Amino acid sequence: MSKQNLIEETRIGLWGEKEDPRPWTGIRSIPENLVLTAKEMAEDIEWYVRESGHTGTTFPLLEDRYGKQMSGNFTMSFPKRNFVLWVDVSETFCEALDILGVFNLDRGKIHIHPSDPMAYLIDGGTLNIPVVKQPNHHYKDPRWLPVSFYIGHKCEDGTPCPNSTKNIEKSDIQYQGNG
Repeated sequence: MSKQNLIEETRIGLWGEKEDPRPWTGIRSIPENLVLTAKEMAEDIEWYVRESGHTGTTFPLLEDRYGKQMSGNFTMSFPKRNFVLWVDVSETFCEALDILGVFNLDRGKIHIHPSDPMAYLIDGGTLNIPVVKQPNHHYKDPRWLPVSFYIGHKCEDGTPCPNSTKNIEKSDIQYQGNG
């Protein structure tokens, strides 16, 4: 079976798109023996975020899908404000987000919104640091900014995104190696 067929096979829901009101719950993980390039991971992330619809996709959901391929020694953060998005991600995952233009608010294929920490609890993962309460504040100590990924570089109707990260510039994002 080809690599592309394996990727496509992992995109089949257990209940089918019409029956399952949450089709992303039936999507299986990428097989551990299938190592994706950053470009392949970017294409699959875009597909996966699109499949999750308007509910957003959190880092724990992406970890469930990509497993060890997403795991690494990088931290995604906005150091100017001392915001941490997620920890222990791979270089390939960071490159995939760059390919998708996640932090390019004018042209990205997917974008981020600050998310409710409860979404992370439901999806099975949180960070053990205080949560950002004021997105425009510069914190002295690291704070977790929970975000969800959505399709497009902005909201579909062109209105400002709720709880937008628009005040955080692309140049602010940093991938820092932990090891």
